[in-house]
Amino acid sequence: QYDQAKVVLDLVLRDKAQEFQITERLDSKARNQATLAGAWFAAAQVVAINALGDGKLASEWVALVVFGAACAAVSLALLFWKSREVWGKRDEAETPADAFILMLRHVEEPDVDIVSNLVRQEQAVLKSRRANNKLRADALGAAERIWLVVLGSGLAELIIALAARAYG
Repeated sequence: QYDQAKVVLDLVLRDKAQEFQITERLDSKARNQATLAGAWFAAAQVVAINALGDGKLASEWVALVVFGAACAAVSLALLFWKSREVWGKRDEAETPADAFILMLRHVEEPDVDIVSNLVRQEQAVLKSRRANNKLRADALGAAERIWLVVLGSGLAELIIALAARAYG
């Protein structure tokens, strides 16, 4: 029975480590996405300002470029807000440090199945991590849609600014 419980414990610990890796990947994706969006926003602003140039363009063109910049800025802020839900700290079940000391005390007691108790404890931690990773993945999915809006807004701003330069 001990060998079977040990196999189960190994599987639970492996899955728990895998959930940590998933957390790291989701966090990395959200940070990279936010970094790229921020860089794109900054580049779009530089190009748009240069395209507007000497200030001799009609106020309608300037208003359109400012509107595009505002849309991009708001969507960028929303992206950061939603990404915070991915990389933010979450409460998770953990194995308390004193639980191991308690288990050590029970090693000598024949009627206590330490491995099974540890499996139950680690399963609770795994369940908590999976639930949090589901929330992180959902937030990343929402952030990806906002990310597309940031990129699209910046692109629209650039097109408007360049059109204003060419036709305004």
